[in-house]
Amino acid sequence: MVFNAAGFVNDSRCKGCKATFLQIYFYLYLEDEKLRFKSIASRIILSVVPIIGIATLFFILITQRVTSSQIREQINEKINENFEYASLKIENELTKHADIARTLAVYMETCTMESIENGEMKRFIMRMISSNADTMGGGVWFEPFGLYPDRRYVGPYVHIDNGKIIYEEDYASASGVDYHHTNWYQNGFESDGEPVWTEIFYDPLTTVIMVTATVPFFDENRAMRGVATADMSLVAIEEITASISVGETGKAFIIGANGEYISFPGGGRNFEDHILQDADPGLAAFGKTALETDGAANGVAALKWGGVDHIAYYKRLPESGWMLVILIERDEFASFDWGAFILIVMVPIIGLLLATASLVATARRLRNTVHKVNDFADVAASGEFSKRIETSESDEFGLMERRLNAMMECMGALYANSIKMKESAEAASRSKSDFLSNMSHEMRTPMNAIIGMTLIGKRAQDIERKNYAFGKIENASTHLLGVINDILDMSKIEANKLELSPVEFDFEKMLRKVVGVAGFRVEEKFQDFTVNIDKRIPRKLVGDDQRLAQVVANLLSNAVKFTPEQGSIRLDTHLVKEEEGVCTVRFEVADSGIGISKEQQARLFGSFQQAESGTSRKYGGTGLGLAISKRIVEMMNGRIWIESESGCGSTFLFTVEMRRGKNERSAGLLNLNVNWKNLRILVIDDAPEIREYFEDIGREFEIVCDTASSGREALETLENGGRYDIYFVDWKMPDLDGMEVSRRIKSLGVDNSVVVMISATEWSFIEDEAKEAGVDKFLSKPLFPSVIFDCVSECMSKEAVEEQNPVSIDDMDRFEGIRILLAEDVDINREIVVTLLEPTGVIIDCAENGVEAVEMFVAAPEKYGMIFMDVQMPDMDGYEATRRIRALATPKAREIPIVAMTANVFREDVEKCAAAGMNGHVGKPLNIIEVLDMLRKYLPAAPENNRGKARASAL
Repeated sequence: MVFNAAGFVNDSRCKGCKATFLQIYFYLYLEDEKLRFKSIASRIILSVVPIIGIATLFFILITQRVTSSQIREQINEKINENFEYASLKIENELTKHADIARTLAVYMETCTMESIENGEMKRFIMRMISSNADTMGGGVWFEPFGLYPDRRYVGPYVHIDNGKIIYEEDYASASGVDYHHTNWYQNGFESDGEPVWTEIFYDPLTTVIMVTATVPFFDENRAMRGVATADMSLVAIEEITASISVGETGKAFIIGANGEYISFPGGGRNFEDHILQDADPGLAAFGKTALETDGAANGVAALKWGGVDHIAYYKRLPESGWMLVILIERDEFASFDWGAFILIVMVPIIGLLLATASLVATARRLRNTVHKVNDFADVAASGEFSKRIETSESDEFGLMERRLNAMMECMGALYANSIKMKESAEAASRSKSDFLSNMSHEMRTPMNAIIGMTLIGKRAQDIERKNYAFGKIENASTHLLGVINDILDMSKIEANKLELSPVEFDFEKMLRKVVGVAGFRVEEKFQDFTVNIDKRIPRKLVGDDQRLAQVVANLLSNAVKFTPEQGSIRLDTHLVKEEEGVCTVRFEVADSGIGISKEQQARLFGSFQQAESGTSRKYGGTGLGLAISKRIVEMMNGRIWIESESGCGSTFLFTVEMRRGKNERSAGLLNLNVNWKNLRILVIDDAPEIREYFEDIGREFEIVCDTASSGREALETLENGGRYDIYFVDWKMPDLDGMEVSRRIKSLGVDNSVVVMISATEWSFIEDEAKEAGVDKFLSKPLFPSVIFDCVSECMSKEAVEEQNPVSIDDMDRFEGIRILLAEDVDINREIVVTLLEPTGVIIDCAENGVEAVEMFVAAPEKYGMIFMDVQMPDMDGYEATRRIRALATPKAREIPIVAMTANVFREDVEKCAAAGMNGHVGKPLNIIEVLDMLRKYLPAAPENNRGKARASAL
């Protein structure tokens, strides 16, 4: 059965179908001798045709008006959309270049002579100018004697020449340009600190048309020191206007703030031409209207250009003062959509034709026949092709009924055959598409990691970095091998069968492998990627780790794909519950990407489905990943869902069930050969989640781990006497970057400390500069607990990990017979204090919380000569206990020395202790010298021959 050009079916059973309606026509109007209803037909024609004509004319007029109005509304809506789009894109381009000038200005306000002489300023300026493809040059320009008090230094300039970045140390002197009297310098000098833009100009160095952003910078007294500039190519601006399309005749161009042409359709004008002096009188008149309309932000004007009437829409861009203009031919507003007109007009015509039947009330048989035919048509429309209409006499209606029955038979056969063909074609297409899509999706993800890490390994200079790359390649290759084995097993794919292979695996190592595959793409897009692992999740689990890794990798891949550059991605894991050894673990992959609307979420987890039809073209992907992930998660007795809104990022969540592993190690991450309690760590990172991550690890393993949210805060802590063994420093921070912070830490003379830089940036990109700044090691984000502790173990030297020699008994001061009260809720801390002070002869009574401390003091206030008070305790903290003791009516309560013994060591903590009534403060980990100093200060002096000189011993 084959369709011919007319759309009918060539089949012996259906030969009469295609002639049915023509035959009815001839029977009704040409074979008059057979007609029985000629008078009825005449009456219908004479009574209805005038009505149809009048109604049709009426609807034509209404439809033409409605359609024309809709066309105008559509054009206006399209123009507004293009205005919003182009304005946003142009302002974004200007802002990017203004930010470069602003960044140079901010840098120069903190730049020192040392930074200039050692080349740091040069590297910074070259890096900033080359950071954007459309930035063609820029530099810093000083006031006379603004840099050197004894020399008129003018400053450097950087420009791009044929893709090569060229640095001019003293461009102004070499070129003979007195830039201090140029408009761009004077405008920057007179600005309030915000970027200002120059007029459009042609740069002979780069041979392109550009505009310059100028930002002033000042010294510490807010005196003008100079200006920073960034030269912007207008190529991107011209491309934006060239991409604007409205209707069939719409086009766009840009006029500068002074009337110069920045872009023009077809290149017919250049920036040296001025719209007010344009040879075309229509353009000149329009320019006068647009540029001299009392600073109006937008408007509409008529324009005759090239002999054709146009309507010009214009809008002023606030950042630069430019004017964006969209032209469209006036005739397009008067165009008429005949297709829509015909569709709309046909409705009343059909209605009038049906109404005609009701006018012929006397033709009862005709009415009954029409009703019968209409009923039959309803049956056919419902798809019930087995029904047949009851035929009447052998007249034209009988012939029509028989023809309808024949047509119904043909349509039934055609429908049945088309269903079979459709099902067969869809099955074949699904089989082929499933196989190809699955193979592409499963193989490309690890291949990306293999190719990327191979390039990194080839570029790496040290063996440690090469081994790192080889390890990543090995992980991705192992994953790829498992995928290929499944793909080659065609029976599994054709039968839609996937089988799980549960094994005992290390949960953290599995996540590290997945992150290693996704990390290369994250680095390429400069995204912020964090991983949080619930410490309650067993380290060893029993499940199909390869399938689980496949789901996590797919969600991470989608997050990276749909999140813009410098966006954020977070992978969180939580232990939901554990019943009879079965752990329910929830995974969350959150991103700050494009988001997904509620309507799109409904079809997201189906095969070959994506949020929008254009998603595959814009971002790539097959649409199978989430469907595969859903099947795997359900096989693991879990479920997967999404929480998202369009434009607000997405969070994919899923749960799986796995059994606790039998071979889980009882030991933690801490190295037993390391005296971790002596260790002091400072984490410097502007991201609060990173600081909280380190603080959680420090609390879990009782490590002193302080944090600072900026480089300046960290340096203030060090200047106030704080010293640490290991510094974890983030590379990118807003006030002082990691390089400068590391350099200043090393300048403080902390030779025995280790500086570890943490960043998502590839180490090879910053290695040389980091080593010059004194960085000892590097950790790549996202961070894992085991990686952090491995790094700490490597950083600890033998002297650092071995326990310090205790203070000898002979060196200790003696306080025999004096009793003190120690309030401390941690057993090991009480034991340490008692053991350390045992050689002094002091007698120590211990209370496990603030309530016990108050009760013991109230029972015998004269018995104690001093109180060491912990701050953080259950039931009653140290602050409240101190206030209660001071409030007692006995003189001893007001006189007894109370010294805080706590890990809260910041300035505000010391002030809070003093406000509660404490006399002193000793920080944890304890320094025995500080403790002995407190004993000497507040306890009665011992005989001189019983006193020794204590030596430091850090806890």
